[in-house]
Amino acid sequence: MQYDIVLINQKYRGMERSLLATDLLTNKGKKQFDSLLDIYYQYLACVEEETSSDGLKRLVRYYEEFKKFNIPCEIIVYDSVPQNNAFGDDIELLGIDIVHEMCESLLSDDVNPSIKYLLNENGLCNTEQDIKKVIPFQDHGNAEWKPCYVYKLVN
Repeated sequence: MQYDIVLINQKYRGMERSLLATDLLTNKGKKQFDSLLDIYYQYLACVEEETSSDGLKRLVRYYEEFKKFNIPCEIIVYDSVPQNNAFGDDIELLGIDIVHEMCESLLSDDVNPSIKYLLNENGLCNTEQDIKKVIPFQDHGNAEWKPCYVYKLVN
């Protein structure tokens, strides 16, 4: 199970939505950008080092700091298998992403219009059967694409 703080994107809410330092430049965040940048680098270290309950708790604290500055973000949990919770915390399924090695999404970029009906309001598949229908319509090269269950952490 992996987790991250990600930017909220209206058309795609899968696992490939990295929070960037430039995302901290909101009207409220500009005034304290240096402080926010320190928090951002601590958050990056947390995500790279931790995959435990304690790491998720630390991540929630960074998320709360970002929210104070109106950064449009959310915490996601994702895995190659369905999950019921994240270390005991409640989660809400956003959908099933189609990923290569848990780092690249087939759905994060432009999606072929002929398959949009197979995607939910988050730009993700609802079932693994939909994944089999989507892959042939996307430019996927020779990579092996697999399901990735993406959840929003419910605070």
